[in-house]
Amino acid sequence: MSDDTRVPTPPDMSAIGLAVLTLLVDEREARVASDRDALSTETLLAEAGLNSTQIGGLLRRGPATVRSTVSRDKKKVAAKTKGGHT
Repeated sequence: MSDDTRVPTPPDMSAIGLAVLTLLVDEREARVASDRDALSTETLLAEAGLNSTQIGGLLRRGPATVRSTVSRDKKKVAAKTKGGHT
């Protein structure tokens, strides 16, 4: 009989959160891939408070690429707003 009295270590909540976020991002990327009007995942994550390095790590893109995508989305939204589209 085993006398295993080890207490399991609690899960690393930040790692679990990152894993869940990664799965959600992957699902969203697949779902909106053909929707030209959808804001990019980069923009949504930036609006949630992540920086370009963090976003790039999640999406396997460089920070400069992330910043460029977010900038392009901002211009797209501004053009729609200026043109009277909602």
